[in-house]
Amino acid sequence: MKIENQKLNIKESFKNFYYVVPAYQRDYVWTLKNVEQLLNDIKDEFQNGSDSEYFIGSTVVNKSGDNNTYEIIDGQQRLTTLFLCLCAFRNLFDAESSLQELFLNAKGLLSADDIDKKGIPITKPRLALQYEDSYETLQNLLQGREMPINLVGASLRIKAAFDDVSEYLTANFKSQDDLRKFYGYFTNMVSFIQIETPSINDSLKIFETINERGIGLDAMDLLKNLLFRQLKREEFNKIHGEWKTIRDSLDKGKIKPLRFLRYFIMANYSIGDLKKAEVIYEDEIYKWIVSNDNQVGYTKQPLDFVKKLKDSATAYTRFSKGEDSNGKSDSLQNMMSLGGAAFSLHYIILLAAKGLNLTLFNHLVRQIESVVFYYTVTKTSTKELESKFSKWAKKVKAISELGRYESVKNRLNEFIVDELEPEIRNLENDFQVQFLNLSTKSLQGYKIKYILSKIAAYIEAQRIGDKGNVSIQSFLKARNEMEHILPQKPTQELLSTYENQEQYYRCKFRLGNLTLLEKPINIVAGREFFQTKLKLYKNSKFYMTKSIAEKEQVGVNTSITRINQDLISFSEWNEQSIARRQEMLFNLAKKIWRVETLP
Repeated sequence: MKIENQKLNIKESFKNFYYVVPAYQRDYVWTLKNVEQLLNDIKDEFQNGSDSEYFIGSTVVNKSGDNNTYEIIDGQQRLTTLFLCLCAFRNLFDAESSLQELFLNAKGLLSADDIDKKGIPITKPRLALQYEDSYETLQNLLQGREMPINLVGASLRIKAAFDDVSEYLTANFKSQDDLRKFYGYFTNMVSFIQIETPSINDSLKIFETINERGIGLDAMDLLKNLLFRQLKREEFNKIHGEWKTIRDSLDKGKIKPLRFLRYFIMANYSIGDLKKAEVIYEDEIYKWIVSNDNQVGYTKQPLDFVKKLKDSATAYTRFSKGEDSNGKSDSLQNMMSLGGAAFSLHYIILLAAKGLNLTLFNHLVRQIESVVFYYTVTKTSTKELESKFSKWAKKVKAISELGRYESVKNRLNEFIVDELEPEIRNLENDFQVQFLNLSTKSLQGYKIKYILSKIAAYIEAQRIGDKGNVSIQSFLKARNEMEHILPQKPTQELLSTYENQEQYYRCKFRLGNLTLLEKPINIVAGREFFQTKLKLYKNSKFYMTKSIAEKEQVGVNTSITRINQDLISFSEWNEQSIARRQEMLFNLAKKIWRVETLP
């Protein structure tokens, strides 16, 4: 492989070459922060001395046809931004009659007159973007045409970057002389190394080598490059379409690509002896894939690998929205309520289980919810949890691939008995100690509300004789508030009934002092004494709260009388009452958050 390279300044590059960003490349993704950082760096060097050169790195290109046209393999974000800068310079020069010479110079760096293959004169842009509708956007800027108002994606980012450059130049170079000097520095003293290879595959290899330490690119970009290297050029669009679906899916879900890749690998492959924990970290992703082609199969079947990646990205995005393959899932919604929007460790197992029948899948999610709840209360480390989920995922994946429903169900039940039940048993003692001391000081407010909502939903289901899984989402709504039975802001009279302020506040924050209450009732309850609140609790729709004041008596051995056995009513409210109620909630929790097999 013969590699050529040359050092070019901006004037030399845009005067002597035509650049094309092929459709299989990633869109323009630079933010205004990236653009302004580049401009600030160039401006700072310019102000240090106009003889000081500013080097912006390297580009990798491959010759495409004749007439000095090159495909950009690496460096398109910078080159596109530099091109937008030249557009902004040209427009500013065009507005000043005394700068027409500079206007013509900038115009010449943006495009050149040429003759097409039919002998027709054309104006050929020095940079052409071939992905999506961005070619037209850049052409509009190049021709000075009015831009559409409904731009999205890369087109919107390109327009925003151009506007930002224009504003930057106007704000920082107010006089014509300052603008003239900066343009001269920009075109003559800003330089880069252009690396040219004889074939597209060679270019992709150089791209990988330059970025092997993750400089400027992440494992997602490098992985895409690795896959392209396995294909013939005419096959590029096959993967590009699939890859775009993957990126779009992750972008719409606001999902971090590297986290997705980590979980994808842990869900589908054996990590081996890597740190002896079946866990892979972001800086290990690319190297691991390259070294484990025997599992991944990216060399012989790159399209199959990308399809597998796409299916997982689609599923991951659904999970992040609380959806299974059939839409909204109560079990997944409950997991989101427990872990919060940022919690995603369980996706490792869910990716491995995505092929399960929906009944089996959602049953597994409910079991994982119980395990995660025990981990949450006992404050088990994220590192330990991630390692266990990675190991369990391999077993779940093998189960999901068995095929027949009965076989899968039986093996899933075995997994629950062999793996999840022992995990709960091992945590039982610590769980009891921690639960009986739970307070809003030891656990986030949204998790406390999840606990109250889950218990309230269970009580309601038992009360009406519903043995199914009651959704807790209606209990979690904002209009249902966490009520402090001992009020948050006590009257001085109420505070005086306690030994000291410290005792009162210790009791106030405990889980046993909390319940759910409709907002209108909660507003009235406010800072009242317990005896006054009891009258209000009787009007609550939540039986968990209503039963604090009184329990309904309907028949003998009915669903209501049976759940009443698990509930306690109170005539007075003090430290002992709160401890007693917290123990009651603990006993309910053991019934609610348990793992069980399918019949």
